[in-house]
This record gives sequence, C-alpha cells and structure tokens, in this order.
Amino acid sequence: MILNPQYIEKYFVEISEYEDYKLLIWVVIWIIFFVFFLIIFLIHLYVGKSAVKEARRGKNKYFYLIIAFVMILTSVSSIRNFMTYDSSDSDFDVAAVSIFMDITSAFLYIDMIYSSIRTKLLKRKLSHSRT
Repeated sequence: MILNPQYIEKYFVEISEYEDYKLLIWVVIWIIFFVFFLIIFLIHLYVGKSAVKEARRGKNKYFYLIIAFVMILTSVSSIRNFMTYDSSDSDFDVAAVSIFMDITSAFLYIDMIYSSIRTKLLKRKLSHSRT
C-alpha cells in the first residue's frame, strides 16, 4: 500500500514534476523503508535473543524488558489508530491483518515479560530455600 506510486504521489511528491529524478526518488524511498524495517527487525531480534539468553544462562539484563514494554505500547497505540480506520476503504483487509498482528505481538511481549518476572521470582525463592 505505502509503496504504491499513487500513494507516494499523493502524500510525498508529485513525481510527474520531477521526471528527471524519478529513479532517484524511488531509490531513496526504498532505501529509507529498507533501513526502517531493518531497524524494526533488529529490535525484535535483540529482544528475542536476550530473552533466550536469560532463560538459558540466567543473565540478569533488564534492558530488553524495557524495549519489550515499549513495543507493547506501540502495538496498543497502533491498534487504537486502526479503530478509527474507514471500513469503506479498499485496504480494509490489510488493516484487519495489521490489527491481528499487533494484538499477537502485544500478547507475546506481555507473556515474555510475565515469564521473565516469574522465572526471576522462582529462582530467588529456590535460592532462599536452599540456604
């Protein structure tokens, strides 16, 4: 949807006015989107690897939990934005899938944070009972 030429012409630039730079504009837009999606992927990868590392080795790092909480907030805020979406639009199915993806990711992050906190409490309780 967002890489649709009509969308870009409507919201970003009138490409017809810049025919000489049309290829350059497209390359720059694709690079910006690629970098943006790469950053999002790397954030998810960091959170996931940190959670696995903590579960296996017991590392006590809390930064990934903060990032996970921020990701929950962004998921919830994007769900709220979709509630005001115009259902007569032709891209309603894309919006519906996005809502389900955001709900799923928020649920997974909540479950990960809960499991991490619960594991830490159980480890602490186990270490106290052994002493």
